[in-house]
Amino acid sequence: MFPTRGPLEARKKQLNDFGRKGFTLVELLVVIAIIGILIGMLLPAVQSVREAARRTDCNNNLRQIGLGFMNHESSFNHYPTGGWGYFWVGDADRGTGRSQPGGWLYNILPFIEQNALHGLTKDGDPDTITVEQREGARETAITPLGIYYCPSRRATQAYPKVFDGLFIGYNSANSDPDNVVLARADYAVNVGDTWPYAGGLSGGSSMPPHPQGPFSNDIVNQFNGISFVQSMVPIASVLDGTSNTYMVGEKYLNPDHYATGASGDDNEHWASGFNNDQYRSGLYPPVKDTRGLDLSGSGIFGGTHPGGVQFVFCDGSVHNIRFTIDESVHSYLANRKDGEVVPNDSL
Repeated sequence: MFPTRGPLEARKKQLNDFGRKGFTLVELLVVIAIIGILIGMLLPAVQSVREAARRTDCNNNLRQIGLGFMNHESSFNHYPTGGWGYFWVGDADRGTGRSQPGGWLYNILPFIEQNALHGLTKDGDPDTITVEQREGARETAITPLGIYYCPSRRATQAYPKVFDGLFIGYNSANSDPDNVVLARADYAVNVGDTWPYAGGLSGGSSMPPHPQGPFSNDIVNQFNGISFVQSMVPIASVLDGTSNTYMVGEKYLNPDHYATGASGDDNEHWASGFNNDQYRSGLYPPVKDTRGLDLSGSGIFGGTHPGGVQFVFCDGSVHNIRFTIDESVHSYLANRKDGEVVPNDSL
């Protein structure tokens, strides 16, 4: 009798079963397609989480800025002055009032743990622009601070200056006229429900006690915001209440020019005096940053976060203001003394 072929047939059956348990090319492609779909569904969630984290960082920046304002007011009995104009840089020798050429971003430095940066322009001579001061001004103007940048918008660094116009540190010994960069800010102070911008106060080679501008000595009563050219607004002048008045918010920018310096409302440095780079009004509602939309002459608030723009109010609280906020409500919140009380459900 011939031996049976049972063991060999069993082995073939095992091999056939193994082949049937493997992946075909079609099955592999289906699995890859499913994985791709799942990744596509997951990416928006990951991006949303990242944006939420960046939005929280932006919120914290505004909270710290608000504390800087309140501590400044507590120390000097007025909110940080708006300074003189774009030509100027803050001068540590010239105090905190109308004689101070630098704006609010410069004047809160000692209250956000930046005393050393605040003192770079100190040369012991408040009446003359010395070589030492020009160099300190240049160093100040090119130094970026993370607290002044919205992380959803751009990196914390200096950016090109391509518009015409100088500042007092421009012609220091270390300046390169062909490669000028300046540090900027993504936040602007509330100047009120009108736009008092008149070019600021022009510069010169000397430091006048109080340069003559388009405004009288009674400027605090002429405008209704928190900081503007040569302002010294005390908390007692916030007649509508600190919880009902904007202090500082995100400013509108055209995303095409986040990094170019080619927009007229984002071409100066953060330490300058009054100009439309760091001063905005409630004259128009806030607008989301939009490519191709140039609003550089409007003095408008805005931002890159979905759904709204963040403001720190005069009581230190931070709120998200919808882009769809009623125009009148937005105006009321910008005016510190119009007598209009805005309910929370209107924000």
